[in-house]
This record gives sequence, structure tokens and C-alpha cells, in this order.
Amino acid sequence: MSEEGGWRGGSAAPPLTPADGLRRLDRTVGVLVLTAVVLGLLAYAVLVAGAAPAAAFGVLALLPAATVDLREHRLPDRLVAVGGLTLLVALALATAGGEPWPTASVLAGLVAASSPLVFIHLVSPPAMGFGDVKASVVLGAAMGVVDWRLSIVMLMLAAGSAALLGLTLRVKTMAFGPALVASAGATLAVHDVALEALSS
Repeated sequence: MSEEGGWRGGSAAPPLTPADGLRRLDRTVGVLVLTAVVLGLLAYAVLVAGAAPAAAFGVLALLPAATVDLREHRLPDRLVAVGGLTLLVALALATAGGEPWPTASVLAGLVAASSPLVFIHLVSPPAMGFGDVKASVVLGAAMGVVDWRLSIVMLMLAAGSAALLGLTLRVKTMAFGPALVASAGATLAVHDVALEALSS
């Protein structure tokens, strides 16, 4: 075996210094504090304002996944799962606060949001990744917390904004996750107007 291509796998990692240990401790404490603050805000918002904030927290929890999708064109399963778990925790807190669990609306929302994406994925997997399908399940459920029909508004907004951005940037392929998450947030922000328009 040549000297240049020699085996390097057996080299031991450099020992940790006290400074390294402190930096790791600082990061750990920072993550724990941030987690506690987020959970505290989640509990306060849901218990005080009812089930509706659960939808917002479910959408916000998918922001990290959307960021990864923007850079790498993939939606990590664990980050999508965090969004779903956050939504479930928020709904559980809302139920503990006396709100009814919106089962039918949540199920209708996730079906309405994910069904078109499942169809596109089955017809042409390169055109729609399965990560987008899984994200749409979480976001559709989040819309269903308020009203399942918002899932339709979210999908229309996501498809329209993604198409417009693609035409503007003159690209043939682009990440759909960020468009989904952004459209879900925008739909929640104007949900009163959207529901009024749907009801008229």
C-alpha cells in the first residue's frame, strides 16, 4: 500500500479540550432553553386562544424542513415528523383546555391536501417527491384544525406561487416544500377572508 493512499481509518480523533466541552455544553443548554421557551409559548397560546394556534405551530415547525428542501431539494423525514408531532402536541393541549378535537376536519384537510400530490407522485415521481406528499399531510391536517377547506386554498396558492416563481427564474425544476409551507402560513394569516370567499 502506497504512502499516499495509506489506511487512515484507524487514526484516533483528537482529544477534546476543556474549551470544546464548554462549547458543547453551551449548545446543549441553548437547545434545551429554546425548546422550553417554544413549548411554553405553545402551551400558553393553545390553552389561552384555543385550537387555532395549533395550526400555526404545525406550520412553523416545518420551516426547518422547508429550508433544507430549498438548499438540497429534499424534505428530511425526521423534520417533517417534528412538524406532525408539534401539531399533535398542540391539539392535545387544546383538548386539555376544553376545545373539542376536530377529528373530521383534520382528516378531511389532510386528505384534500395530500390526494392531488399523491396522484402526481404516482404518475411521475420525479415531478413530485414523496417528501412533499408527507409534508402536505401535516400541513393539510394543520389547515383542518381551522377548516378543512383551507387545504384547497393552500394547495392552489402553493401551485400558483411555485409556477410563477419558476417562470420568473426560468427554471424547470424547483423545490415545492418551501412553497407549501409559505402558502400554508399565508392561508392561515388570511383564513377569515378565505373562508368568507369560499362560503359566498
